[in-house]
Amino acid sequence: MDRVLPGATAPHAEMTFDCDCTSALPKINRTLSYWNEKRQYRAMPARRDISPFEIKDVLPIVQFYDVVDRGASYRVRLLGTDVARLFDKDPTGELFDRGSDSKLVTRMLAVFDQVMSQRKPLIARAEHTAIQKINHSPIESIYLPLSDDGTDINMIFAATVVLAPYSATQLAG
Repeated sequence: MDRVLPGATAPHAEMTFDCDCTSALPKINRTLSYWNEKRQYRAMPARRDISPFEIKDVLPIVQFYDVVDRGASYRVRLLGTDVARLFDKDPTGELFDRGSDSKLVTRMLAVFDQVMSQRKPLIARAEHTAIQKINHSPIESIYLPLSDDGTDINMIFAATVVLAPYSATQLAG
């Protein structure tokens, strides 16, 4: 499995990774701050540490993904309401197929694999989303590892902000 080096361009030329997690978007920064607050002295918090009641302000843009077989695959666990609206059908429970030629799937796999490899937060940016109905909108997402045992990453916690020109779902940060 190919690994993307920190700061390198991801498999699609228009997508970049920021391993320093520097963002100008308040909702992305809020999500990272919350994750840091919950991890305290640990490398990463556990899913049980994340409370929807404490992140009501970003809940509509939050996502959770299960890590399956130590990163052999990943499954959509939960999408916030604003993110879920971007899809024609509910992808909850679906696995990301490594054999897929879908731009969205290959981007997501690259991001997840990078989080697994680096074992720390990552911001992914693209000038155009890979979501068909808003594919002309810039997007920024943060991906944060979670571990129930403090060692093995078993979930990825994320937040996504879609920027102008798309504004119908009010996802701007």
